[in-house]
Amino acid sequence: MNVQELINGCIEIEQAAAHIYGNFMQLFPEERGFWENLADDELSHTRFLLEANRVGMFDDIQRDEMELSGQIVFNTVAFTRNVKNMITYSPVSLEDAFKIALKLEETMVEIFTNQLITNLSHYQSQSALDQILTAERSHVDKIRNKMIDSGFLKLV
Repeated sequence: MNVQELINGCIEIEQAAAHIYGNFMQLFPEERGFWENLADDELSHTRFLLEANRVGMFDDIQRDEMELSGQIVFNTVAFTRNVKNMITYSPVSLEDAFKIALKLEETMVEIFTNQLITNLSHYQSQSALDQILTAERSHVDKIRNKMIDSGFLKLV
């Protein structure tokens, strides 16, 4: 994969995560605020990446400077597509939804996207960047805390 394909893969994954969380909002209305917050954050990341791509921020990045492999992007895109299909055609429990969200947030693509946003920080105001990074860093903690509160995860 070249740089543009990697960026497009990251954008697709951010959009897919927002879509998945949007579906979870519908499936679990009692947890709507939780899923909505995650979906809004993913949409914010998508907008950032799309805008950065539109204005050419990625034009000077060389493929060998990027730590993300095309295989990881490909596998994560496949995972998000499978999850979207599963949600559409099979029942999903709240516990399953949390596990899916946690797995998605812990992927290398999410980690890479966060690093990419950090690297491009000089193009954005610090407050906007801080909001994106703070929200993203807290996703895994939010999901784990919600799983603990719901009795699906125990501290060892």
